[in-house]
Amino acid sequence: MRSESEHPFYFDHPLGHLPGLLLLDMALTAIERTVRPDGGALWCHRFDVAFRAMAAIRRSIEAEVSTDGPHGWHHCRLTQDGRLVAEAVGAMSDIGPLACPTNQSDPAPAFRPVAAARVRKARAENVFLGEPDPTQRWRIATAAEAARASLAPERDGVYRPTYLAECFLQLCRTAREVESAAEEGIPASREILVQLGGVLPRPLPARAELAVAFEARDIDLFFPRDGRALRRVSTVYIGKEDVGCLYCDAIQL
Repeated sequence: MRSESEHPFYFDHPLGHLPGLLLLDMALTAIERTVRPDGGALWCHRFDVAFRAMAAIRRSIEAEVSTDGPHGWHHCRLTQDGRLVAEAVGAMSDIGPLACPTNQSDPAPAFRPVAAARVRKARAENVFLGEPDPTQRWRIATAAEAARASLAPERDGVYRPTYLAECFLQLCRTAREVESAAEEGIPASREILVQLGGVLPRPLPARAELAVAFEARDIDLFFPRDGRALRRVSTVYIGKEDVGCLYCDAIQL
């Protein structure tokens, strides 16, 4: 696999390494192609990715997929020049019939994205997190509202896990003070992401209006937890219904 160093989402602003979200996308793509070589529609109902080392931008990545994950799930190792840079597990299933979204407000309020600098983005079209409601649930841009972005929000009529993971990471960036973008660009991150994952039991239709909110809950991860890392967990909602969760571990600098 090779990355596009000019990609307008993954390289929204200058970086010195491949972003973790791109490594997640690479790993899940490799697992999907292993499970369904014909490119058929799949839903990833559980994923975990652990970041082991920084990956150089202009060097190829090799993906090796096996079935030695938990419960027979697929395990992907990403290496660069023989060095492990990330590993992931993913559990895939057929999408099947999609249920109509329930418990949604009618009509939906207008989507109001947070300021781009607040989530460390240079391009406004790459902001997918909306302002919170009075209950501190943060709305996610629907597939239609995120149509201008270079990160595809949906495929086969359902939200992509990579898109949902990015929305969660944008929520995490609002949880700490972020300096305003200065003329020289986006300030360096104050955290190192070491693990990222999600539990999404059923396919989420791309037309559904989702929201995320931090919750005091813990998750059993496939990879051991780094004792230095801060864990953040959010619940994913359709209206008032809990439809999954997303989580990450990050070391604060």
